[in-house]
Amino acid sequence: FRVRDAVYVIGNHDPASGANVLARGIVGDLDGEPVVASPIYKQHFSLVSGRCLEEPELSVPAYLARTSAGQVWVRREPLAPRRSPIRRRLVVVGNGVAALRTLEELLALAPQAYEITVFGAEPQAGYDRVPLPALLAGDEQLDELVTHPPEWYAQHHIVLHEGDPIVQIDRVRRCVRSSRGIETPYDRLLLATGSLPTELAVPGAGLPGVASFRDLRDVDRMLEAARACQRAVVIGGGLLGLEAADGLRRRGMQVTVVHASPRLMNQQLDAPAAQLLREALESRGIALRMPASVTAFAGERRVTGVELAGGAELPADLVVIAVGVRPNIALAQAAGLRCERGVLVDDTLLTFDPAVYAVGECVQHRDSTYGLMAPLCDQARVCAAHLAERGIRRYRGSRLSRPL
Repeated sequence: FRVRDAVYVIGNHDPASGANVLARGIVGDLDGEPVVASPIYKQHFSLVSGRCLEEPELSVPAYLARTSAGQVWVRREPLAPRRSPIRRRLVVVGNGVAALRTLEELLALAPQAYEITVFGAEPQAGYDRVPLPALLAGDEQLDELVTHPPEWYAQHHIVLHEGDPIVQIDRVRRCVRSSRGIETPYDRLLLATGSLPTELAVPGAGLPGVASFRDLRDVDRMLEAARACQRAVVIGGGLLGLEAADGLRRRGMQVTVVHASPRLMNQQLDAPAAQLLREALESRGIALRMPASVTAFAGERRVTGVELAGGAELPADLVVIAVGVRPNIALAQAAGLRCERGVLVDDTLLTFDPAVYAVGECVQHRDSTYGLMAPLCDQARVCAAHLAERGIRRYRGSRLSRPL
């Protein structure tokens, strides 16, 4: 390679792809070091030392060269390899399934590419939220939900900050600050802030005893109420609401479901199927009020009832709201990232900041947001490939389906 007045010689064999293609790569400059980018997986190789900047174990041989009388002379023996101990810094905001699946994919592609730090809002390591209804019903135990115990993070040299959410992103300085005041710089930032339960903007929504159904803390609150109380009202007749209702019933509570539509699971079921479901739930002792809308939650120091349009009031010691979720984008908005319903990303899961990626339920891609497992896994594979700089994948969106 000739760069200005200098001549560089490195091996042509690309270790990642197994092809002799580096001679066709694009020559450039990264932080003052002349490099060539592989035309296949896009790793960068130093023209001076042959070092692979992303994965040092994939380095190629480099040779001393000089020009004389218009000819290039190359020493036969390669230079001794030099490896830099410096790795780029990846900070992950969020410790849910989208973040962890992306890390799994990244570690499989480029295990030495980054020093990784994860900040999680919840005070435990990674777990699967999908079986939370089974945990509520007593069919599963907490340790069965854990997917990534502390040992997994230690094995992969990942620094985990549990129960310490990020509260500020400084995109100019490229650093984040946590609720405990920890400042951590990054070269790449991955946002996986997930979603938040949709709230009901009615009087009394902040009363003790009014809960959502989203994480382990919500399950703990519901189990505590089930031990001490008798009557529960679940707002929402979708899948999550009905799973919450059945779990509380199995814990011994008297449960009423309030649903705005005349048809249960109206996004998934037609009228005959919804009627069969209604009959099955009623046969189990679950009362249904539908169509009905909530106007207020009654109570002073704690919730005591649910007021419906038309004046009816349902007595309640516990109210569970399960009427949907919305992308958690407050942190991204405060950092000046472009957001609509979610954080806007392109087909590589890159935001409008070239150092910031986003995956999961906080993301809006081609005007769509996703909350199911399959799209999150698709996004994770694509995002990891580009973080590893093996960017040949694109996320085109996902077709939604879920077994009921």
